Amino acid sequence: MAGMENFLVNNRPMAPKDWAVDVAVMLAAFLFGCGQLMLTASSIVIPDLELRQYLGIVNVVPDTSVFVALALTTLPLAARRRFPWPVFLFVLITFLGLQGAFRGFSLTVVGPVVALYTIACERGRTEAAVAVALAVAGVLFADAPSRTASLAFFTRFQNVALLAAAALAGYAYRTHRAYVAETERRALEAERSREEEAARRVEEERVRIAREVHDITAHSLSAVSIQAAAAERLVDRDPAAAKKAIATARTTAKDALEEIRGMIGVLRAGDPAAETEPTAGTERLDDLAAYLRRAGVDVALDAGGYDRAAVPAFVDVALYGIAREAATNIVRHAGARSATMRLFTGPSGACLTVEDDGRGAAAETDGHGHGIAAAVRVVAAGDALIQPSVMRRLVETFVRTRPAVGAGAAGGGGAGAFSALTEREREILVLVARGMTNDEIGAELFISPATVKTHLARVMAKLGAHDRAQLVVRAYEGGLVRPGARG
Repeated sequence: MAGMENFLVNNRPMAPKDWAVDVAVMLAAFLFGCGQLMLTASSIVIPDLELRQYLGIVNVVPDTSVFVALALTTLPLAARRRFPWPVFLFVLITFLGLQGAFRGFSLTVVGPVVALYTIACERGRTEAAVAVALAVAGVLFADAPSRTASLAFFTRFQNVALLAAAALAGYAYRTHRAYVAETERRALEAERSREEEAARRVEEERVRIAREVHDITAHSLSAVSIQAAAAERLVDRDPAAAKKAIATARTTAKDALEEIRGMIGVLRAGDPAAETEPTAGTERLDDLAAYLRRAGVDVALDAGGYDRAAVPAFVDVALYGIAREAATNIVRHAGARSATMRLFTGPSGACLTVEDDGRGAAAETDGHGHGIAAAVRVVAAGDALIQPSVMRRLVETFVRTRPAVGAGAAGGGGAGAFSALTEREREILVLVARGMTNDEIGAELFISPATVKTHLARVMAKLGAHDRAQLVVRAYEGGLVRPGARG
């Protein structure tokens, strides 16, 4: 039933403009047929009277019945695109039945030609071939209106040629229309792909910026939190040390705010005050030396053996970044009085060395000092967040320096508490204690970072930990991981 409906009705949307075009085509076909009738019935085309009488062409004006017959083969064309097959069959049968009904007149084949063109254009190659076969068979085997065999042959040949040309033209237009539609589709797809690529790049840039902001804030806030915790513990016992810790926290926070302002300033569109300087390189080592001198550190800078032109730009920028980080650590943590910065270009590449006479990051002032052990105590209490790999080294140092604890130490971090963990949760806890991030743990265990995060949440709930730092402390104190173990 559905196949018959598709055969009778062409399921395509028809706007008023489409109907107007079909009516215009119908009127044009009817007027063309009328013109052909008038020309062939007159002596304009064949002026010789004897030849006209021999061919059976009368020199009279067509009567109303001829025009009615012509209308029957052309007026249905107004519905040709909505009902292509019914219109084609009707006009073809009408044309074949009426073309010999009028003595001396031959109906034009324009109606079947337009109907066949419509089928080839609207219905595809297979149906167009069937329609051509029906039309050609009808024209060849139906009675011709001419009395002479030569004129009948000429009429048949002309009609077959016109029908074949109409089918080819319709199929060519259909192919062209499909090509244009495919081209437009590909253009839209390419535009959509460009938009998606642009959105992907924007997202990558957003993630990169977020990572940089996170690095700035995480490092700085960790330092601020540690110094603030140390100041809180020292405020009654050693006010001078507490004051120094507070000043360090204030300086760290101020530097972090300046870095964030600079980053936001570059991102702010149309801000004339935004920073637009190129990335700093080793040409600014003198600024680092001046920074150290202002902090009371005697600096010896030796960069005479460095050929900046022979070093790639990204390496030069990285060297400056390393030197800047070293200078920051000297001022904030080393307690040095003198430092030496040496930069030179050797056979194997550029080399940077930074040395100072400070006490080093692992020193402690006393059992309750504000060195690395105090930092670990703050982290263990959940008061700060530190990069996983750094946190592992801090906790290892702390565990080495304190006496052995029992199975129930650290508030539920002993071996007995680990019995509540599944095998997968124990594996993840070990990897966390080794300083691995969620992405690295996922790659190690062949699971997604989201799954790692879910397991971590369960481990924290079972062990009563507030963050990763406390998980690491519990893993070490409970003997699940030993200091220095990597396997």
